[in-house]
Amino acid sequence: MGILSLLAVVAAAALAVLAQTFTPSTDHALGSVDLVLAAVGPGPLTDAVVALRSTSGGVPAGPDAATATISPSLITLTPTAVTTTFTIGPSVLASSTYAVVLRSDDTAWQLTLPYAGGTAAVSSDGTTFGALPDDAAFATPPASGGAYPALGAQTSAVVDLGASPADFLTLAWLVDLPVGTSVRFQIAGGQSATDTALSTSEWGSAAHHGRVSASTWRRPSPGRGRGFP
Repeated sequence: MGILSLLAVVAAAALAVLAQTFTPSTDHALGSVDLVLAAVGPGPLTDAVVALRSTSGGVPAGPDAATATISPSLITLTPTAVTTTFTIGPSVLASSTYAVVLRSDDTAWQLTLPYAGGTAAVSSDGTTFGALPDDAAFATPPASGGAYPALGAQTSAVVDLGASPADFLTLAWLVDLPVGTSVRFQIAGGQSATDTALSTSEWGSAAHHGRVSASTWRRPSPGRGRGFP
């Protein structure tokens, strides 16, 4: 009861920030966070803010990696699991420890059974945290929709290289990959946009780091080339 009272009093303070660190069991995109919350006194008057942060020394550190809000109407006198959903689910790794940070007035974050993958923490300024000897009740479901599709493809339009094309040895791209996904590229060349050499069976794999292997890239002369993404 002593810890529960401490959490309730700290959460009710205007400048208090509560947190719970956790270690994901798998790599995934974090879709939402469930927190068991209850109102203290009249309850919060403004939206509670839930954030994801990295950790250092077992407590939250650094800026918010993602944020979401909870309406005051969802925080009642009865402890209730409240779900807050991130607009874009941040990626978390099983090899790292993260923190769920709660900024709210007149709100108590309920305790749960001991959790080996993290600990509760508290801060008066939202920057410097101290660990608490217990754990706050939470859950971190993956982003809705489950795992990413096993395979997908996108084919570009045919690119006309002109009557006397030069050698093209580098394929460059910018990509933002979610955790657990990858991307690869294939290319093909032919004498015209309707050349059968542009069929998928004739595509060659582009090597890593954008380099195109000489054994898989054939320069049509004259003709057109086809590449993607």
